[in-house]
Amino acid sequence: MKNPEKRIFTVPNVLSFIRIFCIPLFVYFFYNENFITAGLILACSGITDLFDGVLARKLNQITELGKMLDPVADKLTEAAIAILLFLVFRGSEEPIYNSFLCWVFLFFIGKEALMLLIGGILLLFKIKPVAAEFYGKLSTFSFYIIMVTLLIFGPEIGAIPRRYPQLSWMVLPEWITVALVITAALLAVVAFFSYFPPVYRQMKKTKAEKLAAKEENLEAKYEEAQTEVAETAEEIEIEEVTEIQEVEEIVEVQPTEETVEEESVEEKKEEKMSVDDMVSEILSEIKKKEN
Repeated sequence: MKNPEKRIFTVPNVLSFIRIFCIPLFVYFFYNENFITAGLILACSGITDLFDGVLARKLNQITELGKMLDPVADKLTEAAIAILLFLVFRGSEEPIYNSFLCWVFLFFIGKEALMLLIGGILLLFKIKPVAAEFYGKLSTFSFYIIMVTLLIFGPEIGAIPRRYPQLSWMVLPEWITVALVITAALLAVVAFFSYFPPVYRQMKKTKAEKLAAKEENLEAKYEEAQTEVAETAEEIEIEEVTEIQEVEEIVEVQPTEETVEEESVEEKKEEKMSVDDMVSEILSEIKKKEN
C-alpha cells in the first residue's frame, strides 16, 4: 500500500496547485488594470490558503509534498504582489508612495526571496520543511487581507479610484494606506524571526534521526558480522571434525608397518614349517623303503 505521506493528488495539494496557477492570472489582470478581478483572484487564493491546512488535518491528508507546496505557494504569491505594487508605487507622484512604500515592498520582495532560498537549502540538506507557526499564518492572512483592500480601495492602485471616481469617498486615506502596509511589514518581520526557532529544532531533530539511523545501521552490520563469524566458526569446526573422523577411519582400515612386518614374519614361519614338514615326510618314506 502506498505511504499516505507520499500521495500527490490530495485535496489540500490540489488547492495549493490552484494557488500557484492563480499567480499568472493575478499578474495578467493586474497588469491590465482589472483590479477587481485581480483582487477576487487574490481573495480566493487567500481563502484556499486558510482552508488547505484545516482540510489536510480533517481529511488525514497531510503529505510531504503538501508541507512543501503550501509555503512555496505563499511565498510566490506574496512575492508577485510585492513586485507589482513596488513597480506601481515607484511610478507614483506622491513622495510617500514612490519613496517610503517602495522600500517597504522592496523589503517584502527580499524577505520572500530569502525565505525561498532558506527553504531550498533545507531541502538540499534533506531537512523536512517546517510547518507555518502562528505568527507565520497570521502574517500571511493579514497580508492577503491588506493587499485585497489596497487593490479595491487603495489610492493609486485601487479599483474604485480608477474605475469609479464618483465613489471617491470610499478611497482609503493616505495615512490608513501607509498604516496598513506598515502593519503587514511588521507582521512579516515577526513571522520571519519566528521562523528560525522551529527551523533550528527541525535541524536538530534531523541530525538526531540521522545519527540514530547511522547507529542502527552500524548495529545491523555488527550483528551481521557476528552471525558471519559464528557461521564461519561452525563451518570450520564441522570441517575439523570431518577431517578427524576421516583420519580415524583411515587409521582403522590401514594396518601399521609393524603389523605388516609381523604378519609377513608369521607367514614366513608358516611357510618354513610347511617345508620342514614336507622334508620330514620325504625322509620318513625313504627310511621305510630301505627297511
